[in-house]
Amino acid sequence: MSYLDTVGGGQLLDWQYRPLDELENADNTSRNADLMLDLGANYKFGSTLTASISYRYEKAWGNGKSIYSIDTYTARNLINLFYNPAATNTNDKYPVPRDGIADISKNAMTAHAIRGQLNYNKTWGKHQINALAGWELSDKHSTANSFRVYGYNDAILTYGSSDVINGYPTYDNLAGVTTIPDNLSFADLTSRFVSQFINAGYNFDNRLMLNASARRDAANIYGVNTNNRFTPLWSVGAGWNISNERFYKVPAIPYLKARASFGYRGNTTPLALAKTLINYVAASTGYLPYATISGAPNPELRWEQIGMFNFGVDFALKNDRLSGSIEYYTKATRDLLAFQDVDPTTGILSIQANSANLKGNGIDLQLNARLTNGPLQWRIALLGSYINTRLVKYLREPGKASDYAGNGSALTPLEGKNPYLVISYPWGGLDPANGNPRGYLGKSLSTDYTAILQQTPLEYLVYHGPALPPYFGSLRNTISWKGIELSANIAGRFKYFFRRNTISYSQLFARLEGHPDYLRRWQQPGDELHTTVPSMIYPAASNRDGFYQLSAITVEKADHIRINDLSLGYNLPARGLSRTGIKALRFYLYANNLNILLWRANKAGLDPNNPNDLPMPRTVSAGVKLDF
Repeated sequence: MSYLDTVGGGQLLDWQYRPLDELENADNTSRNADLMLDLGANYKFGSTLTASISYRYEKAWGNGKSIYSIDTYTARNLINLFYNPAATNTNDKYPVPRDGIADISKNAMTAHAIRGQLNYNKTWGKHQINALAGWELSDKHSTANSFRVYGYNDAILTYGSSDVINGYPTYDNLAGVTTIPDNLSFADLTSRFVSQFINAGYNFDNRLMLNASARRDAANIYGVNTNNRFTPLWSVGAGWNISNERFYKVPAIPYLKARASFGYRGNTTPLALAKTLINYVAASTGYLPYATISGAPNPELRWEQIGMFNFGVDFALKNDRLSGSIEYYTKATRDLLAFQDVDPTTGILSIQANSANLKGNGIDLQLNARLTNGPLQWRIALLGSYINTRLVKYLREPGKASDYAGNGSALTPLEGKNPYLVISYPWGGLDPANGNPRGYLGKSLSTDYTAILQQTPLEYLVYHGPALPPYFGSLRNTISWKGIELSANIAGRFKYFFRRNTISYSQLFARLEGHPDYLRRWQQPGDELHTTVPSMIYPAASNRDGFYQLSAITVEKADHIRINDLSLGYNLPARGLSRTGIKALRFYLYANNLNILLWRANKAGLDPNNPNDLPMPRTVSAGVKLDF
């Protein structure tokens, strides 16, 4: 703070950052519109066969603006950063004009989809057949662009000019040059899909149900070889209404059904493309225009395929006081998209390819109970899940410990382990003499950070657990009385971990990016007894920061229980609507993303859903629903 108060000798704008002031000084506005048109036609051939065709057209467009007045930190920071005290004229002294900044963006989307389908329905005696077959084509074209204007005054719509091509010295690096950011970007994306599908179901006396489905899909994001042969996906299933059998005599459980299915479904991600990706970079100080290859062609790129078997039982007790289901499933994912090393002589070190297989199993439980049944009604809905996933194959062979240590956001290349593990370097505490973070080389304490990062054996790393919860569920309570209904959803996630952000002195010195842990840093002998934040050294050592950030001391338990949403509604009695022509009238309030934590396992006071970022904004909606 003392540095910011005195830097520039009075020649700079206020360089303090005040978060609450930023809410008032900035103007961030976006407007979006969406137009959708659906057309359809049906033709009936006799009593059993129907043909239908449908077409959807969608047009969406929007624009956004972020106006940073000269009172905002964004504007003041850039003006100060490029201020050149050695320059003689105003333009050179202030390459960024002393006024506001405007970021403008526009986007548009046009989509077409057409679907043709044949439906067959026939019932005779105790038998019923339902079948359909068809095809679908879709095309979606999206564009977006953005740019920045300097010296902007929103009150009178004036603007200045700024050289965003040549580099300028910055206040913290007068010996070098940096380009003023232009925030200029253009995007153009076309996605096309084609599908063929068939589904058939058979029902015998509402006791035995059989179902089968198959489809073939292709998309322009996949390789030529993949689209030439399409991707067959299929499933089969069966259901048995045991309670409809003559031999079933259990009055306490009037409804009981068993079901099972097996099949394959496809999954895709826009992050993987089969075509060559080229990045073009415009000319700047010291550089001619150039291009780089950021993605190699992959004609074999194909869908992820997820094979799944599940067996479930549905039930309901007498008078529906308790109903629900329990389901067990196994899942096998093959051709998972992950990074795979390629021959470095191609100029590409790795590509995102179908290079991993996963296996897993789990249990889903659902219970619905009516606890009271008078004027005051209390109902609960319980959902609970357990999932166990492991990596069985990965075509990438990491060469050092730093390829494993992380926060679990990327696939962990350890066959037989959970694919998204939080893994750390062992923590040896702070050095009492100077506050340096200490790790281990073998079984010995060490501050040789380069050796720790590169040479730590895998068996010495700390495997905390998964970054995704294996146990999760929710409990919804609903209480109603005389048309008034109050509902609350309580959710929980258990047995998983997250890595919290902390101070990086390298980022602090290079980009002035701080962290509250700075105030808890080691400053004198004895501080190591009550803090784990290393001392500040200058110049910063990036490997020292990297080790600390990936050490076991920055990992927290993510287990928690929270209130997710609340709803309040009122249904007007039907007798009050009898003469209005309105069948039902409901008023309601709904609040979502409340993020009310009832309990959390971590002691850092962080929300496990958003430990290192702002939470999703709370939303409140009110409405009226009319049925005529």
